[in-house]
Amino acid sequence: MTIDYDKAKRDIDLERYIIDTGLYRRKNSAKPNPLIEVGNPSNEIHIYKGKRTGHWMYKDHKNNDAGSIIDFIKKKQGKNEHELLSILSDELGILKSNPNYKAQKATPNVAQQENKPFSYPFPLNELTSSPLLTVERKISPETYNNDIFKNTSYNTKIKVSNGNTYHCIAFPLYHIKDILSPEKKIIGLERKNGYIKGKAENSNFSNGIWFSNANTDKPFDVIIVESTIDAYSHFEYKNITSEKKDLVNNPLYISLQGTLYNDKLKDLASFYQKYKSDINSFHLANDNDIAGHLFSLNIASELGFSDYSFSISKDGKVSTIEFKEGDKDKFLKTLDHISEKLDSISISKNSNNRFSASIEDNNKFTFNTNIMSYKLLSHLFINSNNLDVPHLKDAKGKSNLKLKDWNDLLKYHKDGIRETKKIKHKF
Repeated sequence: MTIDYDKAKRDIDLERYIIDTGLYRRKNSAKPNPLIEVGNPSNEIHIYKGKRTGHWMYKDHKNNDAGSIIDFIKKKQGKNEHELLSILSDELGILKSNPNYKAQKATPNVAQQENKPFSYPFPLNELTSSPLLTVERKISPETYNNDIFKNTSYNTKIKVSNGNTYHCIAFPLYHIKDILSPEKKIIGLERKNGYIKGKAENSNFSNGIWFSNANTDKPFDVIIVESTIDAYSHFEYKNITSEKKDLVNNPLYISLQGTLYNDKLKDLASFYQKYKSDINSFHLANDNDIAGHLFSLNIASELGFSDYSFSISKDGKVSTIEFKEGDKDKFLKTLDHISEKLDSISISKNSNNRFSASIEDNNKFTFNTNIMSYKLLSHLFINSNNLDVPHLKDAKGKSNLKLKDWNDLLKYHKDGIRETKKIKHKF
């Protein structure tokens, strides 16, 4: 894959991209700057355009960090080289499909923009077949045509900059309050085909989620995932593997669509409280990477699936966990246990695995950002019956591949391939 890095730095609206990650949001101000970290508003970053290069740049004064979109993806999101190329390819694909996307998304008054009624110029037809799902993603038609997913995704078209139109899949976005509501209103679309990935104009990704159908005549099982394709993959994998003992009887899939803004987190907590008596089980099945564990940890704390109340945030190579409520002595002992566990892992022996208390606030603890720290935090801080992470075990019961998401796991199971382009790291 070849990427024009100069074009990516110049053309991709960095502010819009950062907000779309869910890691930062705008302050309550008419000005677009600064952005504040979700869950840690004292951390601010400023976005500006280099006069000489024309590149969009960010500056984090507090942490003495600065750079382009490439630096943000590597340092703030912790992505590897392959993931970087994939993200840039997707973003540049968005620009190709809609050349005005950047200017529209850069509008400072985001609240006013998101209140605009959403509309789409092409009809949304029932999803009945898709080469993207069956060939590339290895998801069978029996899965996406199942009653659980019926009329929750669509076949439609996308228009690109040269005026041509192409067939694609569209995943509709709704407010969380519309889950189980007979009257639900689409507030955005995510569109995909084999070459183009993009969000339809005026889509509200700050609040938007996708969800499947559920039979409300009996208790249902909520499964949180990061994408619609993860929902399909999770459902099919659980149905075709020996893990049927873990299969939920009446699933309601909720996809975060890759973002977890504070408003979305609060709305999810309100949904849980409203339907708590109707929910049989609640599963956090986000991706097996740092961002996925970060989502699961914050959801678990907000919804009460942990012995403690806390918040966790990531800023490049440094992450912070803030204790709020619970048995603090037990909380500290758990952090010490994680440090000892990391010390015992050879890959971490040359790094500082301590959780360091902040001088300004003794309830905040910083630690090195790495996948093993986040995996241990998830497994020790989230109730085991709520955590459902994609993983593959060998004959000895040890995880031998780093599988990012449920689709990776489904493809591995079907293809019998030890490693693919998306499965690179062993641990």
